[in-house]
Amino acid sequence: MRRALAAVAALRRCGPQRRYAHAKCQANNARLSPVPYLQRAAMLNPDKTAVKYGDDISLTYSELMTETRQLASAVSRAGVLPGQVVSVLVPNVPVAITCHFAIPGMGATLHMINTRLDARAVAFQLEHAESKLLIVDCELAGIAKDALEMIEDESKRPHLIQAEDPMHAEWSATDGEELRDFMRTGDPNFELPGAEHEDDAIALSYTSGTTGNPKGVLTHHRGAALNSMSVSITWPLVGGDVKYLWTLPMFHCNGWCLPWAITAVVMNLLLGATEEEKAPVTERMPPRVIQMMTGGAAPPPSVMRELEQELGIRPLSAYGLTEVYGPCTSNLWDDSWDDLEEDERGARLPWQAPSLVHEMYVAEKGGFDAVPADGVTLGEVLLRGNAVMKGYLNNEEATKEAFDQGQWFRTGDMAVQHPGGRVEIKDREKDIIISGGENISSIEVETALHQHEGVLHVAVVALPDPFWGETPVAVIEAKPGAKVSGEDIISHARSILAKFKCPKCPIKDVIFRELPKTATGKIQKHVLRAELLAERTAKTKSNVPQ
Repeated sequence: MRRALAAVAALRRCGPQRRYAHAKCQANNARLSPVPYLQRAAMLNPDKTAVKYGDDISLTYSELMTETRQLASAVSRAGVLPGQVVSVLVPNVPVAITCHFAIPGMGATLHMINTRLDARAVAFQLEHAESKLLIVDCELAGIAKDALEMIEDESKRPHLIQAEDPMHAEWSATDGEELRDFMRTGDPNFELPGAEHEDDAIALSYTSGTTGNPKGVLTHHRGAALNSMSVSITWPLVGGDVKYLWTLPMFHCNGWCLPWAITAVVMNLLLGATEEEKAPVTERMPPRVIQMMTGGAAPPPSVMRELEQELGIRPLSAYGLTEVYGPCTSNLWDDSWDDLEEDERGARLPWQAPSLVHEMYVAEKGGFDAVPADGVTLGEVLLRGNAVMKGYLNNEEATKEAFDQGQWFRTGDMAVQHPGGRVEIKDREKDIIISGGENISSIEVETALHQHEGVLHVAVVALPDPFWGETPVAVIEAKPGAKVSGEDIISHARSILAKFKCPKCPIKDVIFRELPKTATGKIQKHVLRAELLAERTAKTKSNVPQ
């Protein structure tokens, strides 16, 4: 009797869904990865154009699959082991698409390098990643060679393979193995083994370094597969005869997972417009609302309104980080907003809704308690979900700090929570200005200043002040030919913002100069802040009587 009662109790503890459950097996559990998306497309639509490069170069899905198998086999025969890194330094050319399937397809980790980096930055990434192969476009071979020479230990230099661009015959391989010869060593019928586990690394991407040294972000097959599906639904992507004109660099968060997402829905990918696609849009399609997704820092509302009113483009801003495969939110338009006044409608453009594979909320700084959904209280954006990175390569301390107690990923971005689950990004935590005990969002001030007709680019940073603690300093790139003074800027700011949020001195706190930017065009506020602080310190010392 006791045994029977114990058995019943144990059964109850298991819960109803566990009573009849069976163990995982091949029949009910498969590894998630975006690599099979290409295999499916090649099987169902072998003769459909997958990639078109200019007017004369195209690959069908069948041909892309064959090239993928051959490159994957060649990489494997070159001695690259599963989990090791293969680096790729190429612009948006067909081989970039092939690499997105071939390298993860044989179990290695794909490292797409920003083509705008200098040799020193490339060398840092190659050495930190311990890359085994470096595939480089001939146009960028000079940077690659300089980068390799900067790696002092020759045994740590990856093997160089140069890829010729068929549209630019003037660039040819001058050193290292040629990609076509390298691929001939591969088997075009090679079966892609893929990753052993779905949480194995699929890609290595480096942060842009806008707040410090870049970190190597490892993402996994499961996240890439699910995020690709999420992207194709949210934006949305459709198959059929639809063509996708590619503008996003594939080195940027693996093109936001679009190389995999577009293949999943079997679209025609255009790398550079052909003569047909260069025709005016009005000649090729009936009038309709065009949606455009923007990433990075959200465009000022004034710019977004101009796009909609003058060009008929409805901009959707997206927020994201390298650590979450690129965009993890989007400004999904609510049809009820169409009835709002223009200013109210514009104010909702930065409101962000989480993707299908991310959870998100705004928490009190340093804690986990949610801030009120009042659109005012500032907190930190926390994220979790299947499309969050594995961690930072060779940086356990930074990984632990980012995954606070293993519960949520701390973004370091400050935001407010709006009703209905939407958040509005206000600033990086490091860029919040505390002046006289008040928090000032540098983004809010930048948005206001950007509305001035003479401002092209603007960045607002905090500098120490003996009375206020910190004060906002605006650094401005004026539009060509524009005549703008510090007094104009402060007067304009005070017409929009509370006085305490505005720069105070037209000479000291409004500066006209070129802004430091990363290779992707992002303003480097940490560099700017350091430059201004050094200049101000030097000026103070020079004024001290000797």
